[in-house]
Amino acid sequence: MQSAVEARQIAAEARRVAAEARRIATEARRITVEACPIATEACRITVEARQVAAEARRIAVEARQIATEACPIAAEAWQISTEARRITVEARPIGTEGDHGLDFTPRSGQKSGRRGAMTPEQRQEEISKAYLHAVAAKCGFAVGTWSQDHGCLDVTIGADATVGTGHLVGPKVDVQLKATTRQDVEHDSFISWTLDIDHYEKLIARAFVPRILVVLLLPRDVEQSVEHTVDHLLVRRCAYWVRMTGMPPAEPGQKTKTVRLPKAQVFSPDQLTAILEKISKGELP
Repeated sequence: MQSAVEARQIAAEARRVAAEARRIATEARRITVEACPIATEACRITVEARQVAAEARRIAVEARQIATEACPIAAEAWQISTEARRITVEARPIGTEGDHGLDFTPRSGQKSGRRGAMTPEQRQEEISKAYLHAVAAKCGFAVGTWSQDHGCLDVTIGADATVGTGHLVGPKVDVQLKATTRQDVEHDSFISWTLDIDHYEKLIARAFVPRILVVLLLPRDVEQSVEHTVDHLLVRRCAYWVRMTGMPPAEPGQKTKTVRLPKAQVFSPDQLTAILEKISKGELP
């Protein structure tokens, strides 16, 4: 009898275990069913993420291509701007046109005649012009004069092509030209030159064409400035230059402003070529 009872207990326990197994199996199936949409969604998200990454790569490639194409366009735009600036300069009011459409005639109102009819200051001015023309001619650059003293500028020096390693055609520089026999403006490492404040402000203003100040130092006696023989034409002393465009503004209330021209910046053929080469590169001299 005891064995039969134990058998029934074992059978009952077996049925309970089987029922529990069926419940666990049912729960497992339910979890599996619920997990399928989650797995499907995860797969969908993964696919979309790969698509987004591919699109990002495509956009990056297009951005690089646009940047590459934009470089020559920017260079072309700069060249067009430079050409427009050249046309603007050449369209300025002039008198009789010479080579390159530039004016090589004396300014309106300038006196002429025998040497004794000119003041020392006028003679200094004419010598400074001859000096500048000689330097520009040595470089093969054109010099255009203004028919009027326009914006405190005397001449514009320019090339009709690129200069040196520059890539911009037709670089030009505007020049305010001065000459003096005064020796007190010369110091150990620089030349000092005082400008009226309105004159200074005009020269430092932002402009398409950079502006420089050139000061020619002459001997104390202007008669000693030029020597002529059958072998040479000699102009004694030399000129110095400084870039005016971009200089800091004067202090409020100032009536004059003294500018320093470094002695290292001799206005020579080599330095004039370097000036226009920088402008041809799109840089300030």
